[in-house]
Amino acid sequence: MFTPLLIAAVLYSAGMAVSLWAISAPTDREEVHMGRKDSHTP
Repeated sequence: MFTPLLIAAVLYSAGMAVSLWAISAPTDREEVHMGRKDSHTP
């Protein structure tokens, strides 16, 4: 009886993690590019 609840919780947590990663991915890429630029500059 608890299996559906566990599946729903796992899917919900996975969806939240994916959504947060999708939102943070562009900012992380920008930070990486900025870091490369800062490393190239003396």
